[in-house]
Amino acid sequence: MVVVSHSCVVATNQIPWARLVARHPVDLTILAPRAWKSVGGRLVTLGAWKGLEGRLRPMTVLPRGHPNLHVWLGLAREVRAARPDVLFLDEEPYSLAAAQAMKLLARDPMAFLFYAKQNLPKHLPNYFARLQKRVFDRVDVAAAVHPSARDVLVAAGCEAPIHLLPHVVDPDLYSPGDGGEVRERLGLRGFVIGYLGRLVPEKGLLDLLAAVEAMEAHGHGEVSVLLVGDGPQRAELEAYARDHVKAPVVFTGVVPHTDAPLYYRAMDVLALPSRTASHWREQFGRTIIEALACGVPVVGSDSGSIPGVIAMTSGLVFPEGDVQALAAAFEQLMMDPAHRHELVLTGRRLTLEQFSADAVADTIYGLLQEALQRRLRKT
Repeated sequence: MVVVSHSCVVATNQIPWARLVARHPVDLTILAPRAWKSVGGRLVTLGAWKGLEGRLRPMTVLPRGHPNLHVWLGLAREVRAARPDVLFLDEEPYSLAAAQAMKLLARDPMAFLFYAKQNLPKHLPNYFARLQKRVFDRVDVAAAVHPSARDVLVAAGCEAPIHLLPHVVDPDLYSPGDGGEVRERLGLRGFVIGYLGRLVPEKGLLDLLAAVEAMEAHGHGEVSVLLVGDGPQRAELEAYARDHVKAPVVFTGVVPHTDAPLYYRAMDVLALPSRTASHWREQFGRTIIEALACGVPVVGSDSGSIPGVIAMTSGLVFPEGDVQALAAAFEQLMMDPAHRHELVLTGRRLTLEQFSADAVADTIYGLLQEALQRRLRKT
């Protein structure tokens, strides 16, 4: 089989594929970009996860950095060279990558799957709407990262079987541990409220800082804030922290994905205070399961998929944009260590049961078998 995935430029996103080939008899080739521009323009170069030696093919994509409007140079040549019986497109069904896949599939009877993450209905221009319909007509099995993404596919007219395929967490990488070294190095004191991800308005980080400001007014104890990541809102957040928050607010910038557990372990709680926008709502909240696997409880807003993921694991949910409710959730965990410990134990157990690399790899293998069977019946 061949996997086409721009997200596999990041080595940790290759984990389920590494577990797939370790657990099942699959001849796998992954096509991934040589380089990709992340939010803020930072260039990410292709890395390889252990166990995928010889299975990863670096590709040039243009433009680098647009999830749906990039094209793969030499895609047809690479796919034909691999001679797969299954094409797994880890891209949206209306993307230009999907258009390239449809050209390949017009001349090849291989089974076809795509993996969708879009959880807001889109009014597509005519070309992309027609493209999506062609993809729906050809696909054998579809995968969606969350029920809300599956609902979008159904509403758009996808009649193929749609199965849930969640993000994965590697329990060997994301595990509990001592965060003391990071705390000391960064000057974090007291109850550490953390965030990891893009620094953009839709992530609700001004609400997080305002909630800390409210906590300081309540005077419940010493607090620090750890913001891991970067993005266009950083200067605004730094200014707000400087003018309104007395507690230490530490901005680390971007850290390697493999170092993320070190920063999770330095937190007493992970916050995901996302706000729904007209063009976006939280698709999954991968940091929820990463933090829980590291033994860190979670507080998230009710934006998009966050409540569903927390319901499947553990944590506290507050109404998006409600600063006082967010502050109250932080204070609840700060003042009740027993409750916080209970959330940690339950959250880690349920996260590893549902989102472990092995569990997701087994799900992928089942999807491949179903897609092959359906393609055989059609031909």
